[in-house]
Amino acid sequence: MTTPAPTDLRALDIGRFKPAARKLLAGAAALSLALTGLAQAPAEAAPKAKVDIAIPTQRSIDASSSYKLSNGGVAVFSYNRGSFGWWTTSNGTKWSQPKLPGWAIGVETFDMPSLVQGADGKDYFVSFDRWDTPRAARVQFTGAAETKLNLPSDISDIAVLPAGAVYAVDYATPTFYSFDSKAKTPIAGFHRVDGIRSASNCQFLITGELEEQTEDGDYATGQMLFDGCTKTSALLSTLPSGRPLWNAVVVSDKAYALDYDSASDKPGLCSTAVTNSTTWGCHPLSDKYNSRELTKWGLLENTHSDKTGYTFRLLGLADSKVLWSSLNGQCDANFTGIVCIDKSNKVYLPTTSSIGKAKGALPRVQAEPIPAGFSGDKVLIIGSGDTSNELFTATVAKNGKSASKAKRVSTKSPGVVLASGARSWVNGSLYDRGKAVSGAKKLPGRASAVSGPYALTTSRAKSTSTTTVYRVDGKKLKKLRTLKVTDNKAGEVATALFGSRVLVTSLSKDGTPTKHRVLDAETGKTIATRKSGERAFGMWGDEVYLLKGKTVKKWNYVTGKVKSLGHTWSNYVTAPSVSDGVAYLSGRLVNTATGKTTDFSPDRASGVTVYNNKAAYSVDTKTGPKVRVDTLAFGGKSAPRLLGTVADASFKKGKTWKADFDLTKPLKKGTLVITDKKGKKVRSIALPATSDGSYRNVKWNGKDSKGKYVKPGTYTWTIKATDDPTRTGLKKGQTAKAIDGKKAASGTVKLKK
Repeated sequence: MTTPAPTDLRALDIGRFKPAARKLLAGAAALSLALTGLAQAPAEAAPKAKVDIAIPTQRSIDASSSYKLSNGGVAVFSYNRGSFGWWTTSNGTKWSQPKLPGWAIGVETFDMPSLVQGADGKDYFVSFDRWDTPRAARVQFTGAAETKLNLPSDISDIAVLPAGAVYAVDYATPTFYSFDSKAKTPIAGFHRVDGIRSASNCQFLITGELEEQTEDGDYATGQMLFDGCTKTSALLSTLPSGRPLWNAVVVSDKAYALDYDSASDKPGLCSTAVTNSTTWGCHPLSDKYNSRELTKWGLLENTHSDKTGYTFRLLGLADSKVLWSSLNGQCDANFTGIVCIDKSNKVYLPTTSSIGKAKGALPRVQAEPIPAGFSGDKVLIIGSGDTSNELFTATVAKNGKSASKAKRVSTKSPGVVLASGARSWVNGSLYDRGKAVSGAKKLPGRASAVSGPYALTTSRAKSTSTTTVYRVDGKKLKKLRTLKVTDNKAGEVATALFGSRVLVTSLSKDGTPTKHRVLDAETGKTIATRKSGERAFGMWGDEVYLLKGKTVKKWNYVTGKVKSLGHTWSNYVTAPSVSDGVAYLSGRLVNTATGKTTDFSPDRASGVTVYNNKAAYSVDTKTGPKVRVDTLAFGGKSAPRLLGTVADASFKKGKTWKADFDLTKPLKKGTLVITDKKGKKVRSIALPATSDGSYRNVKWNGKDSKGKYVKPGTYTWTIKATDDPTRTGLKKGQTAKAIDGKKAASGTVKLKK
C-alpha cells in the first residue's frame, strides 16, 4: 500500500471543503509548485538500480507564448517536459528547435526573453539579468550573433530592445546602452525614474518625475519616448485621467494607451501625437472584456467563460471598431504581428482585417508521463493527450534494472488514479490486476486514498464536508464510516488510510486541528489518540506523519513515540507520498527509519510516488520524457502486512468459500492453512507467488486433506507466505503478518450444516 503524492491528476479535491478545513487537508495535497525541501540531513545511499519507461501517447506542445517572425513564420515557447524551449517554423508544417544560449530559453537567471524585430529587419531574442550579474543580452532567433552588455549593480528598472537597453540605477537618470556601439547615452529630463517599458521595436517609454519643479517645489510626473534607433526623445502629455502612463505603443507618429474614465466608469483607448504631444483623444471601450493587450496592430481583447474558454477579438487603434472577433483559444502579439492558436492547436496569423486561414498546427511530441502509483511490480502511468488522458502499466523487474513496455489499460481520460496492491481506482471505477471489474459499483464522491480493499472518499454538499470509508465486497461497496464537518462548527474529517485503519482529525470551529485518532473502520474502535494542533499528511503501518510549523514529525501510534524528520522551508509539505520506511516530502526522499535524506529537486524529478523500496517520477531524458523508477537502498524492510480480506464470514456444507487477500508487498509461493478450534491443521491450500501482494479467488470447499467434509464450526485460516529477500535486500524472507505487523495474518470462517 502506498499513500500517493497528489498532483494535478491525482489530487485530493480540497475545493470541496470549507476554507477552514482546507487548511488541514492542504497537508495531503500539492499546494505549491515551489520547492520547499527538508532541512539538510545526512544523505542516503544512491539508488541500487533505475529504469526509464516511455509511453506512446502524443500531444501538441503547450505554447505559453508565441511570436510572429519577420519572414512570416512563427516562434512559440513551451515550458512542458519533453518540449521545453523555443520552436520555430517558416511554413507552419515543419518545426525545429534553434540552438540558443541558456538565457534565451529561461534556464539562467535572465528574465524570460522577448522576440523583437530589429531595425535591420532581423528577429532577435532580448532579455536581462538584474540579480546575480546584471547583464542585458541579444541574440538572433537562429542562435547567431549573441551580444551581452555588462550592467551596473542596483538597477531599479530596465527594458531591452534589439538596439540596446535603457536602465536606471537607484531610480536616477536613465541610460541607453547600445548593443552595436557599446556606447552609453544618458537620457536627460528625469529627476526620478519609476518605470521603463518598450513601446515599439525601437522606442522605450520612460515614466517618472521630471527634472523641472512646479511652483510649490514638487516634481511633476511625466513620460518620455526615447528612440534607441535614432537616439531622439519626445515628452508625452498626461492622460486625461491624470494617471501615470505605464504602457503605450507607438505606430508611425502616434502613441496609443489605455486609460480609465472615472466619470463614465468605463475604460478608454486614447491616442496622442508623438511630436508636440498636448492632449489625448479617447474612445470608450466595452467593459465586457476583462483583459486587454495594446499592440501595434490593434487592441487585443479577451473574455473568459467556463464553457468556451478564452475568446479574443481585435479593435482598431484609430476608432476602436471591431476588426475581427470570436477566436477561441490563445492570442499573442509582438511588434511584428499577431499569432493565435485555437482549441484544436491550429496556428493563425491574423491581419488587421480578418483571422485568416490556419497556417499550420503546433508540433506534436511525446506526452509527459506522470506516475500515478504502484500496483506491486507494476507502475501506473498517465499520459496526457490533447483531448484526453490514457492510463498505462509497466512491470519493473525484481532487480529494478529493466521494465516491460508500457501497456495501455484505459483511454477513458483518467483524472484521479489511486492504487494499492492489485486494486486501483480510476475516476472512481474499480480495476483489479489491471482489468476493469465489470459491473462493480462506482465510488461515490472523489477518491482521496485507497489501501487494499478500502477506499476513502471526499464530498461536499452545501456547507458540509464529508469523508467516507468504503470496503469492496466483490462488485459491491459497503459503507463503513462517515465523518462530517460543517462550516464554522467543530467536526471530524478522515485524512489518511492504512487497511481498515483510518486517521481521523478533530477540527475546531475555525478549522484548526485539535486531536488525531486512529480508528478501525470495521469495528469503530479507537486504537490511539494524540491531542495536538499538528497537520497530518500520511500514514503507513504504525506511523502517522505530521507537520507542526515547519517541523516534520513521525508519530508511532502504537508506542506513542514521536520522532522529528527535519524541517521544511514553509508551513506545508509539498506533494507527500509515504510507504514502508520511505517518504517523499517536499523535494526529498526520506529514510523514515534513520532520518537520512536524498535530494529530489524539481529539475530532476516531478510527480514523485513511493512504494516499499521503489520511487517513480517524471524525468527528461535525451530521448524524451519518461517515468524513471529507482530501486532504493532503503524502504520495504518490514514484514508483509495483511491490509484486508474480502470473503463471506460463513458458508454452507456443499458450497465453496472464496476469499481475496490484499497485502502490502509481493510474496513468494505459500499456503493458506486451515485449522480447527483446537489448532489442528485440517487443510493446506497452495498460494501462488504474487507480484502485487494479492491473492484472488482462493477457495476452500469445506473438506480436509483427505477429501472428507470437516465438522460444522468455526475454523481459522492463516496465510503462510514470505516476502522475497531478493527484493528487500534482507538475508531471508519475512512471514506475512496481520495489519498490526505482529500477529499472524489470519481470520476465521464458519462452516454451517
